Amino acid sequence: MEAVIDRIEGKIAVLELEGKIIIEIPKKFLPKGVKDGDVLKVTFDIDKNAKKRKISKVKELQKKLKSKK
Repeated sequence: MEAVIDRIEGKIAVLELEGKIIIEIPKKFLPKGVKDGDVLKVTFDIDKNAKKRKISKVKELQKKLKSKK
């Protein structure tokens, strides 16, 4: 998928995805030196290990909450 930098407003970049969807993202998450009109490649990956860690953390918190009763 491609995203075009529509404009940068201070610390926020406004991106247009696939010519349809507009999103705002903090500029700090983008490559250094991006400017209006630059085209970015956008990919999404599933991080199954991160999901497992988050589930484990939630279960630990639930366990602590139950033990406080």
